[in-house]
Amino acid sequence: MFPQVDELIRILQLAIGPLVLVSGVGLLILSLTNRMSHLIDRIRGLHADILKTEGADKAHHLQLEVLFQRTRIIRNGLLMFVLSILLDAVTVIMLFFIKLMALGSVILIAILFSLSLLCMIAGLVYFLIDVFYNLRALKIEVGKE
Repeated sequence: MFPQVDELIRILQLAIGPLVLVSGVGLLILSLTNRMSHLIDRIRGLHADILKTEGADKAHHLQLEVLFQRTRIIRNGLLMFVLSILLDAVTVIMLFFIKLMALGSVILIAILFSLSLLCMIAGLVYFLIDVFYNLRALKIEVGKE
């Protein structure tokens, strides 16, 4: 009923692909959390400036609006990346389960891994959108918009 060592080695080799994806997406999550941290610091600093000057002008409001949009975009990107990793982990578990139980269906694994890749792509799109918003925020900050 249980696979032999050679079969287990083949299963582990199959699991390497999805696990490499986890490592790469983990680095993307680290990058986005750093960006989120900087955004939060910037929002707090801008809010402190507004309180010191007893009110915000139009530029302050525009900056805050863009910064909050960026935090939502980054949050969505983080959600997609985390979902990608979760789906990847479930893919590996299902791979082992299907092999151990000698089930013939691999369609579930293909669907889970495809969903994982789609979540990763969505996370990358959010990451790119944040880069564009970052440039817009910079233009507002230096008075070019």
